[in-house]
Amino acid sequence: MNVFQKVTLESLKKNRTRTIVTIIGILLSTAMMTAITTMVASVLQFAYDVTEYDAGGWHLADTSLTQAEAEELIRTGEGLARGVYAKRLGFAHLRKDVNTPFLYVLDANKEFAELSGMHLLEGRYPENENEIVIPKQLENYWQDLDWKVGDRITLTIGERRGPDGTILWQDTDRQITDSGTFAETLENTHSVEFTIVGICQRQPLEMWNGAASFFAVLTTESSLPAASQVDSYYRFKHPHDYIFIDEEGTWHQTFIENTANAKSCVPNYDLLRLSGFASIGLLNAIKGLAALILIIVGGASIALVYNAFAISVSERTKQFGLLSSLGATKKQLQKMVRFEALAVSAVGIPLGILAGLFGIGITLHFIGQKFAAALEVEGTGAVLHLVISPAAILAASVCALITVLLSAWIPSRKATQVSAVEAIRQSQDIKLSREDVKSSHLTMKLFGLSGVLGQKYYHRSRRKYRSTILSLFMSVLLFVTVCTFTDYIGYVGDLQFDADAYDIDFCQYQSAQSVIPGDELEARIRALSEVDAVKRIYNVGIPMLFSDGEEGYFKVYYLNEEDWQELLEENHLEVEPFNDPNHLLAVAAESPLYYDGRQNKYIEGSRFEGRELWMETPIAMYDEAGQLCTEETQLKIGAVLPTLPWYAERDVSGVSFFYPDWAAQMMGQEDTLDLAAYHIKAENHSKAFVQLSELSEALGAKSYSVYDHSQERDNNRNLILIAQIFSYGFIVLITLIAVANVFNTVSTNIGLRHREFAMLKAVGMGKKMFFQMLTYECFLCTGKALLYGLPVSLLTSVLIGKIIGARYVISLRIPWIAIEISVIGIFAIMAFTMAYAVQKLKKQNLIDMLRNENT
Repeated sequence: MNVFQKVTLESLKKNRTRTIVTIIGILLSTAMMTAITTMVASVLQFAYDVTEYDAGGWHLADTSLTQAEAEELIRTGEGLARGVYAKRLGFAHLRKDVNTPFLYVLDANKEFAELSGMHLLEGRYPENENEIVIPKQLENYWQDLDWKVGDRITLTIGERRGPDGTILWQDTDRQITDSGTFAETLENTHSVEFTIVGICQRQPLEMWNGAASFFAVLTTESSLPAASQVDSYYRFKHPHDYIFIDEEGTWHQTFIENTANAKSCVPNYDLLRLSGFASIGLLNAIKGLAALILIIVGGASIALVYNAFAISVSERTKQFGLLSSLGATKKQLQKMVRFEALAVSAVGIPLGILAGLFGIGITLHFIGQKFAAALEVEGTGAVLHLVISPAAILAASVCALITVLLSAWIPSRKATQVSAVEAIRQSQDIKLSREDVKSSHLTMKLFGLSGVLGQKYYHRSRRKYRSTILSLFMSVLLFVTVCTFTDYIGYVGDLQFDADAYDIDFCQYQSAQSVIPGDELEARIRALSEVDAVKRIYNVGIPMLFSDGEEGYFKVYYLNEEDWQELLEENHLEVEPFNDPNHLLAVAAESPLYYDGRQNKYIEGSRFEGRELWMETPIAMYDEAGQLCTEETQLKIGAVLPTLPWYAERDVSGVSFFYPDWAAQMMGQEDTLDLAAYHIKAENHSKAFVQLSELSEALGAKSYSVYDHSQERDNNRNLILIAQIFSYGFIVLITLIAVANVFNTVSTNIGLRHREFAMLKAVGMGKKMFFQMLTYECFLCTGKALLYGLPVSLLTSVLIGKIIGARYVISLRIPWIAIEISVIGIFAIMAFTMAYAVQKLKKQNLIDMLRNENT
């Protein structure tokens, strides 16, 4: 360690407060950068985990190799992390209907199922040739097929052969004649009885090259004759060594070089894209947003760290002058400043990395499950958790170090350009004219001599206060801007996503009413212990036309007599006018947000204001001559409700109409009601959903559907909550950086003025006048920051509203609470900093302060 480095370390020890504040600033900026890069790494890993579950964990699949070739490749292949294969036993076709898929029977083990993406949902994997695992999605194709674990089934397995006798495999779609009849046969068949021991997720690559004619089912150790070729899957330690994309975007592989058919090798496109093989729009947007935030954080950090080094260099200017007079070169002096930057970075950056990892780890611990639930990927087992990525930590460290070095380089360049004589005399900053420190008579009258002195020092030291004003300005701007953004997210989210007031939707198709009448079904639903309220309604969509030409497709609800009377009574409407079949009146209600197709925007407000509404005659209606009716009839609205009833959907059309059920025939809608909807309220919607699902299964699941709207609302709210958590976290960290900057600047400036304060006290300035002078300086500095910060913040809020307005036409939201908090906050910051600095001055001796020359 040379003498210059020793002098630098002594200077850091001597000015401990400034050194600690500088380290805190570096710590905060590094922590935020680490949080950002680590969050991106965690999101990428989360996306990879979800994709690996959905698409399988393999990188390359092949159907051209024989069993011996696949075994040799798995045994000797360099760079291979894992390899599996399945023997092809053939196909089973339960029906000769052209719309019925085949069952593709494979002989494989548990390792093959896991790597290929056939995740076990129920039961276990087969252990012998008489056991089989089937995919859950089978029930979507064979609706009357009720296979479950423990059932014994018989499959006739054979070779698919086309009309010309060629053998067909899974890469060939069903062969159908021009007349639409089935053109395939199964030959060399064997009948085998299996016991179903497991239900699995459908294999991602069942549909090779677009074929949709089969489902893969697994058995193991079968004695049936198998095809010479096998289905093989490979996962590499470093996939970039074997798979690449050329300039034209074509995928290539070099692992299986002896294959005769290149098309038989299929890369796992989705998984490989997330491994960096190709550009993905959403992930690029995430990385771009992270880069933008890093730039903002870097800018705020430079303001803090630069100010700290500028003060340090300013204090040490006389020291630099003395060293320069003793022969130190500019290069050596600049190295001193760089060494100082590296010294504080050596402490601040590691602590910042630890703080960032701890903070983002705690955050992801609480929101990880919510994030997975909001994206509806809970079944994959993927959770957004902390991923400690060396690349992310390195990126944050490099950004933080560049920030510190850049912040130190600028003041060091300025300091070393001053001559040795000027540096020793410290006269380079004293270049003021009489006009620069001239004070107004109004200041004298309003604030007295203390105000005049404070104003003179403020004008004389504008450069010293400039960074403080900039920090306060940025603090106000960022705080108000992020609060505005967060407020808009919450407000628009409530309008857009808080869709329906009811919790669960239970639908009964009309064909099912022959099994159980609607009244009986409603009674059974109402009898469930977790159901609080039930409404049975029929709803259809009817094309509407406003008087100004706007078209719409609005919801119409037909209520039974009891619910219709209840609707009228609850809203204090006269019963007779709404029950007159000769003058049919609708009860209308509006959602707070509707979609306007002409503007391609969501609009907050009413669609009825100043316009009449017409209903286009339904297409199903014909006149007595059998001609299609095309006349438009005016829809008469008897009342508009202030809010939607709880059982109505908040449709994007924005308008819902309510009629008694007997009005459906009058409006030509009696034949268009294809389902009855039971809208249900339940305090514990999860348990109610389970009970309703069990009821649906008992009645015949193919005739009913159950949907949990409350769960969807919770998922959407989770997304909003996650966005708000990160927004407020950003606010807190930026505010802390600004506070550290202001504290460092103001406390150091006051510390440098102790000789001046001692002289003022020596000539008779009392404590009250001294306090008034500093208070006036505080108000000058804070007032100027607010003078710039508030208008710019309001302008930014308006711009955010304009950006939101590109999709949502909603009222402008001014963040008055955020503005009040920012005003009170920066005054509190300045007051606390002033009080801290003055308290330190009280501990110093007046004589010592006069003797000290700030060297």
